[in-house]
Amino acid sequence: AHAAVTAIIECREALKSVHSTVVHSLQDDDVQQLFFRTGVHYGSCLVGNFGSRARMNYTVIGDAVNVAARLEPLNKKFGTRFLVSHEVVKQYAAESTDTSASMFRNLGQVGLVGREEGIGIYCLDETLGPQHLGTWSEAMKS
Repeated sequence: AHAAVTAIIECREALKSVHSTVVHSLQDDDVQQLFFRTGVHYGSCLVGNFGSRARMNYTVIGDAVNVAARLEPLNKKFGTRFLVSHEVVKQYAAESTDTSASMFRNLGQVGLVGREEGIGIYCLDETLGPQHLGTWSEAMKS
């Protein structure tokens, strides 16, 4: 979970850098900002080559993958860019030695297609950058 959150933040920062490079090379400040949306869930899945010799496909399958895929489009509904499930927040807190799970804002429960129970969702605080992946006290300084 910590690696996934770190990857989201690093990808966001890299995209900002690409945007700055494009603006600089085109000498045009009106270039629309690039962004991406993502959904992240924590759980078991199968990863690898599936199929037969005639048709082999590298893929990821499992409930965790389906949940993550269903979280991503909810970003548009909530006006967010980075949604994670309660499982990610719980695992992130277990992997961290501080209380940095406060990087997440609780958005409540949502129902997802294919699931009988609702799932808790959170958005990643978009104001936090890579420098905030350290201790909670460092994050509070920003």
